[in-house]
Amino acid sequence: MRQARRWKSGGPFWWLGMSEYYPVVKVLPEWRDEDEDMGSRDKFWYREPGEGRTWWLFKCPTGNRREYLAEKVVAEVAELLGISHAPVELAKCEGVLGSTTESFVGKGLELRHGNVVLEGALQNPEGRELNFHASDHNLGNIWAALERVFADSKSVMAAKRRFVQYILLDAVVGNVDRHSQNWGILVKDGLNDQESVVAPSYDHGSSFGRVLTDEDREKRLANNEVGTFAERGRGGIFWSETDRHGLSPIGLARMVARLDKDIFAAACERPMSLEPSQFSVVFDKVPIGWMSEPYRRFAIELMTYNYFQLNELWGDIVQ
Repeated sequence: MRQARRWKSGGPFWWLGMSEYYPVVKVLPEWRDEDEDMGSRDKFWYREPGEGRTWWLFKCPTGNRREYLAEKVVAEVAELLGISHAPVELAKCEGVLGSTTESFVGKGLELRHGNVVLEGALQNPEGRELNFHASDHNLGNIWAALERVFADSKSVMAAKRRFVQYILLDAVVGNVDRHSQNWGILVKDGLNDQESVVAPSYDHGSSFGRVLTDEDREKRLANNEVGTFAERGRGGIFWSETDRHGLSPIGLARMVARLDKDIFAAACERPMSLEPSQFSVVFDKVPIGWMSEPYRRFAIELMTYNYFQLNELWGDIVQ
């Protein structure tokens, strides 16, 4: 039987030796093609000159919130956990620090965002407009939408398992912005929806308590309040249509574990094989000047707390 590990606030971390830093991509303004309207941050699509070059999305930060750090680090955490994700690099454009995300929508593919998937799946007999930024975006509706899109039971299970892995990722990093346009399915041209797959996870800038100042982080670390912060977060997925707020990422993971133990256990199998001490490694590679020490310490403590909560959930299921 696998034993769940115990988490202790302020416990020691295993610090590995420094390795090379993440590369910083230099984005030239003349590469800019078109702005991306979706979301709250300034961003634009570009690709380097040359035949067959891939499209990338450069994202500017909002004030001093360092979303570029979250974008890059969460992609690296997803890689450690074995969770499908969009490739991300740190980037600069005309001196502005940011991140750049590689498009995963290849030739012959269409990305249908979650709000579109839900619109095609849910019945609305009252004729009201579904509000996908509120309680309509709940797990029950998402499950119903996936069951419609993926008609056979094997495909439905695979889709739900991948979606639960994204819930796990959000729980680990404290991503509170998994709204209905921050997930989707990839559809191949000329094929039925049943040939689709859930898209890789993307848009993780709202992780690690992005609204906090470094002073806030220092206070929460000193007062042992990182776990409290994780539990009180309000995520982008609701549990029911009567809820006023979305569940915290870790709270949503707990509810999923109770709702469907088999899917949760299957989704956890690879992620829960990680040693949480490895979280420090993804920060060791951040270039000097891109991250403050309070940010790093708070983020590692937050991930460690959340990871052990998930590990205990998984341990209760598999024992």
